[in-house]
Amino acid sequence: MSNRTINFTKAALDSLPIPAQGKRVTYHDSKTDGLQIRVTSSGVKTFNVFRWVSVDGKPERVTLGRYPHMSIEKAREKAQVINAAIAEKKNPNEVIRAGKAEITLRELFDIYMERWSKPRKRTWNEDEEKFKRYCETRSNLASKKLSRITKVDIAHLHSRIGKEHPTTANRVLALISSIFGRAAEWGMWDNPNPAQGIRKFPEKSRDRFIQSDELPVFFEAMAQEQNELLQDYFMLLLLTGVRRSNLMAMRWDEISFERKEWRIPETKNGTPQVISLDDGHGVIMRILENRKAKIKEYKARAEGDDATENEAKLAKMASKWVFPSTSDTGHIVEPRKGWERILARAEVYQLISIIADAEKWTAEKMQQAKQDTHHGFEKAILEYRKRAEKLKLEINSVGLSDLRIHDLRRTLGSWMAGTGASTVIIGRQLNHKSPSATAVYSRLQLDPVTAARNKAVSAIFGAAGMTPTAQVVPFRGAK
Repeated sequence: MSNRTINFTKAALDSLPIPAQGKRVTYHDSKTDGLQIRVTSSGVKTFNVFRWVSVDGKPERVTLGRYPHMSIEKAREKAQVINAAIAEKKNPNEVIRAGKAEITLRELFDIYMERWSKPRKRTWNEDEEKFKRYCETRSNLASKKLSRITKVDIAHLHSRIGKEHPTTANRVLALISSIFGRAAEWGMWDNPNPAQGIRKFPEKSRDRFIQSDELPVFFEAMAQEQNELLQDYFMLLLLTGVRRSNLMAMRWDEISFERKEWRIPETKNGTPQVISLDDGHGVIMRILENRKAKIKEYKARAEGDDATENEAKLAKMASKWVFPSTSDTGHIVEPRKGWERILARAEVYQLISIIADAEKWTAEKMQQAKQDTHHGFEKAILEYRKRAEKLKLEINSVGLSDLRIHDLRRTLGSWMAGTGASTVIIGRQLNHKSPSATAVYSRLQLDPVTAARNKAVSAIFGAAGMTPTAQVVPFRGAK
């Protein structure tokens, strides 16, 4: 046997001779106990582990996989698992069968969503987004069997995310911990929670909001957004300050056009909230009236001879949801792509304005340059940044790429503070819940809150250089 014991390397395995017809030869790895590779006369090379099992008192052969589809490293890793099982007096074939029957983190997450997240959390779609983005798309954690997931795996993922987004890294860690915690409650996991004991990143309270010098280009970029539904959605986020999940799930039966009010049945903190839709300029109501008028358009397309199944579903959802979608929820769930278009467009516009000012462009030339970038923002950004650098122009502060959708809510609150509103009034508008302010909230009427909000809205429009009734409503970009 000694001449058939070799160090398994790619070169060694690739050069193994093919046995005679009908014969089969077995080679043993010098590095890993029990690991073999069997070579048939047809050239097929198969890894397996052959060991005596003390619990049964007989030899067991466990087939691992074919080379080179299974790498040498993977074969050694699996052999080590089997050797560990034998050391614990377990039958290796039973361990392998149990491993095949074990579910993956993705499968457990699907159960978690149906049993826990969707029934209990209004923000369940955020769990879905985080899991897909970080556990599935940017790592292989989702495809791993539960027993193969270690604290090291989770800590590594947490660290990678935290290099750029420490708060997000902590939220992903909390989600994974919750998944394993629920699995333990349901009897689906009886080992320690691998997400526990990992130190979270320090979090700083975010204070980003749209500054006065950023408002003009932000409004200009948003006005050119071709998706009217998302355009309306972002505008209402800014003017009402509500949480994005509440606005995505806004229903027609929650709105009173007569009283100009929107009653949210349940917010994140578990309480209802009444939002005034009278912003002092008629912007909010006109956006809603426009969305209401869209219902007829959806129905007309659905009744057309060439109507698709999606168009029929969208028409049905539009009668219930203000921001309808063909998603499982019936309303929009992830407006991120539209948001990224707006921010990219704003950066291009800023660069063009700086270059136009330096090179003394005409207004017509500047507008044409902006129009020419509508379908290629990334290329335009690179092009104009290089051009600005050649002109030695200062562009370090150009761009709104650090602006998040949630910052629209913070923008309204910041502008309310800047126009003299008290923290209590701001808390009422944004539906913040704090022990020190709760008693005061109960005595507040809606009028002073609305007045403070409208004062901030007027200041926002003023800083943007816009007359709301003339330039914002209807809030539509050039087609």
